[in-house]
Parts: sequence; C-alpha cells; structure tokens
Amino acid sequence: MVGLEALVRWPHAERGLLLPQHFVPLAESSGLIAQLGRVVLRQVARQLALWRARGLPLVPVAINVSLQEIQDGQFVAGLLGTLREFGLHPSLIEFEITESAAMKNAEHTLRQLRQLEALGFRMAIDDFGTGFSSLSHLRQLPTQTIKMDQSFVQGAERNPADRDITEAII
Repeated sequence: MVGLEALVRWPHAERGLLLPQHFVPLAESSGLIAQLGRVVLRQVARQLALWRARGLPLVPVAINVSLQEIQDGQFVAGLLGTLREFGLHPSLIEFEITESAAMKNAEHTLRQLRQLEALGFRMAIDDFGTGFSSLSHLRQLPTQTIKMDQSFVQGAERNPADRDITEAII
C-alpha cells in the first residue's frame, strides 16, 4: 500500500448513503465547504494517529480540497494546527484539486499550492482530462500526482484513442 484516499459520504436518515455530488455543491454554495474540509482533515488525522499508535506503517492520505478552502486565509494555519495536535507530518496529507479549480484565480491559487508544497504537503491533480485540460497548465502546478479521469483509463484496452491519450499523459 502506497497511499489512501479519504472519501466523504453523508449517511442521510431518509435517503441512505449520499455521494459527494449530492451534497458538496450545496456545501460550496452555502459557504460550508471549508467547515466540511476541516472535519475531513480531522478525521484523517485522527485515523492516522490511531494507526501509528497501533504500530502500523503510515502512508499518505489524499483529501479533496475545494478552491474556497485554498483561498481561505485561515486554511494553512488550520491544517498545521490539526497536524500538530495529532503529531503528524504534512507529507502524510495529499491534497487533490481539479485542474479547472487550480486555474481559477490562478496566481493566488498557485501561490497557495506552492506554499502548501513548501510546508511538505503533497499535491495531486484530480480528474485530469475532464473539462479544459492543458499540459501547459499542468507544468505550472506543484503536483506529485496526476489522477486521470477514469473514462480514459477504463477504455484504454478497447479504444486505441483512449490508449493513445493515456500513454501521452503518462
């Protein structure tokens, strides 16, 4: 095992387990996404500390992060405070952001992503290949991981075009 990803689900009393597409847009539009992100980070930090206490090897855990969180002036201080509380190093957290989100208000966002990288956090571009994807933009982003959209990878064995695109990105 080289890494994990924390996935958010909402156990709704009437509708059952809700996937992120059913509640994250509402969290973003209502301004609650940063609070949700803090809860996710706390849960991840708590779990990592528990595994460490049990003597298990720790691997980085990927967490999706929204543009609103990155642009929040208290984001970095909150991250560092949570990691300090649980005695964890930033290299155990990998933030996933979509390329389109990273390129909105690009100068400020890139500055924030570079600051996170300088502190030791890992960065990943999520769902690369959806929307407006640019290898030129990709060069500017301080990332260690590119997660291609599954539509390319799933079709790569059957579809030569998907295979060619996947190989070119790799």
